[in-house]
Amino acid sequence: MSFLKTQDPESEDQEDYEIHETQFSLTICGLDDFRWNRYSFADSDFEEEDVGDEDTDDTEEDGDQGVGTGPDFLDDPVAPDGVMDACHSIENPREYFLIVLEIRLAEVFSEWEYVVRTLERRINQCVRRIFSSLSGKR
Repeated sequence: MSFLKTQDPESEDQEDYEIHETQFSLTICGLDDFRWNRYSFADSDFEEEDVGDEDTDDTEEDGDQGVGTGPDFLDDPVAPDGVMDACHSIENPREYFLIVLEIRLAEVFSEWEYVVRTLERRINQCVRRIFSSLSGKR
C-alpha cells in the first residue's frame, strides 16, 4: 500500500504497509462429547524476514510460557499465544470450538482495527498536508 507513504522527505515515519491473507481451519470430530480430536491448519501466506534456520522458541529460552503461568502450563497449539492450557482443556467439544473461534475472531478484529487506524492516521496526515500547502499559496 505504497499510497500510504508520506510525501514529506523529512518525515522519519516511512513504513511500508502490506496486507496478507491468512486462513485458519479447525475440525473437531469424535464419537461423543467425551472422545474427540481436533485438527487445525493455519496458513498466513506471509514469510517473516527474521525467520532463520534455527528451530528455537523464544518462550522456551525466556522461561515465559505465554499468558498462562506455572510449570504445569502447556500452550494449546490451536489457541495462539498461550491463551489456553492444553493440560486443562475444555472437555465439551462445542464449547472448545466456540472458545477457539472467539479467540481467533478477536485476533482478526484486532488486525483490522490496526489497518483502519493506520488508514485514518495517514489520510488525516495527507489532508493536513494538502490544506497547509493550499493555505501557504494564497
